[in-house]
Order: sequence, then C-alpha cells, then structure tokens
Amino acid sequence: MAHEATAPTAGERRRRRVPVEERLAGLERRSIVPALVVVGIWFLWVVAVPHLDAAVDHDDPVVAGERFAISDDLAVTPPPGWDVIDGFRTTDIPAGGAGARAAFTNGTVTIIVTTDTYDGTASELLEQIDKVTSATGAVDGFTVTDGRSTVTTDSGLTGVAETFTGRGVEGTVAAFVSDGTGIEVSASGQPDQETAAARHIAHLIHSIGPWDTSDADQQEAS
Repeated sequence: MAHEATAPTAGERRRRRVPVEERLAGLERRSIVPALVVVGIWFLWVVAVPHLDAAVDHDDPVVAGERFAISDDLAVTPPPGWDVIDGFRTTDIPAGGAGARAAFTNGTVTIIVTTDTYDGTASELLEQIDKVTSATGAVDGFTVTDGRSTVTTDSGLTGVAETFTGRGVEGTVAAFVSDGTGIEVSASGQPDQETAAARHIAHLIHSIGPWDTSDADQQEAS
C-alpha cells in the first residue's frame, strides 16, 4: 500500500536551504573573510573616532614628508599637520614589526589605512568592502554616490576608488592589491568637510608605496 507523502518539517526545509558554502549575513563566508577587517575599520573609526576627536586633544602632528608603515614593505605619507591617531613612522618601528593600520585626523575628517592578505583584484576587494559595510549597517544609510574610478599611486600601484554618503557622513573608499596584500583606505567626515579635505585625501592615497621614496618625486600637500 502506498504511503501518503508528508510535508517536510521546518527543520528539513532549513537543511535543504543551506547552500554548499556557509553564509553569513546573507553573503558567502569565503567572500567576507578577506574583508573582515573592514567591519572593524568602520565600526571603530567611522563611528568611534569622530567622538574621540571631539573629546581628546591630539599632540602628535604629522611632519611634512614623514612615512607611516602599513606593512613590512608599504607605507603612506599623511598630510602635514594632521594628527596621528594610530600607526608607526617608518623611522620608529617597534621590535614587533610594522603595524597593519594607520589613522590620521584633521579634527573633522578621519583617514584610515589598513592592510591584510588578499589574493583577488582591487575591484573585488572594493566590492567586498561595500558588501560588508551594507550587510553590517556599519555606516547608516550607506550609498555609493559615484561610479568606481581608477587611481594610480606615485609608485605606479593601480587601484579603484569611489565616494559614498551615509546618515550625517560623507566619505571616500579606495582599494589596492600589491603582491598578495590588500590595501584599504577609508576617509570620512561630516558632510562638506570630507569634500574640503579631498586634496589631502588624494595626497595620502597617491603616496602609497615602498617605505623609501627618496628617489621619487613626491609632492607634499600644504
């Protein structure tokens, strides 16, 4: 005698819906792993740093031409006069080695540079940054405002960049990949303040390159 078919239970339906690759926040886990650092960046710096900037007096201004390490062989030159929030100068690296993050502020705009291992392209890295930012809600109302543009640093490294808006914030995000190292630059501030600092932000982005740039023709932002 044929058995009457029974509807699958809720547990069976859930098991059937699970894809081959485990997902997190609606995204493939393997696609999030390279961009996990982005969550920390946006949560700690885009949200926390502006409040800290208003409450804390900085006393470590950047001197023109100073280089800050973002990996064992890469560094950036921040805008002169900006305050150092995090990071090590290439002339003052601790015994533990270079850090993977550097952050600077002019009081209204914050720039964060971070690095991590990454084997994709710069465009793929920027896509992951957007996905993680949107999925986590790290920037309330996150919206990309311009199409991606190609940007090339003074050292010849080519990446991609875009601008965004959020609730009470404007910003720029850039991504590069150099020899298996993903480089993420995020700059954000109150509306209009980020636009006013665009030249300084571009200065830092274009400065990404080897620690020693003494042979390169570097242009300093005033």
